Amino acid sequence: TTPLLTLAVAASSLAVRRGIAAHLAPAGRNRRKLAGKFSLPQSWTAPGIDIVPVPGKGLGVVAKRPLKAGDMILSETPMLTYDAGATDPGAALQEQYDALPPESQAAVMNLHDAFQSPDGGPSLLGVMSTNCIQRGDGSEDGVLGLAASRFNHSCLPNCEKSWDEDQGKLQIFASTDVD
Repeated sequence: TTPLLTLAVAASSLAVRRGIAAHLAPAGRNRRKLAGKFSLPQSWTAPGIDIVPVPGKGLGVVAKRPLKAGDMILSETPMLTYDAGATDPGAALQEQYDALPPESQAAVMNLHDAFQSPDGGPSLLGVMSTNCIQRGDGSEDGVLGLAASRFNHSCLPNCEKSWDEDQGKLQIFASTDVD
């Protein structure tokens, strides 16, 4: 069998992170505690990958088969969107989150929050800021996909992320051959 190789993308755009970070709640406010286990909803198409525990990194995406540069690895409908131009982007994001089923809410809140305070749980804006993917070059709008959020980050990535506005999909392509 082919050994599993961890797949990694470049970090999200600073423009999106700064836009969302401007709306982050102060430490301890609007934090949610995680309860129970969750399963990853199958809102994505990715026949050649698995999401598995990666030593020292939590859950991550690994290739189950060799990939060629240019291969589409993932096409995913976003779970949440962040519209920087909204009157209250944080409230709009919270509304989307509140409309999700409980298992999807748990899966979102189980993603990493780089802004989490040591004494509190993750915040929705912190999770979004940490894991979102930019909607086009120079945009401060972002989207959150549960599977796309599990790709590790690297300064030397073997994958590239993109947003297809026409399809409304997050897409990740191999940027190098992955054997």
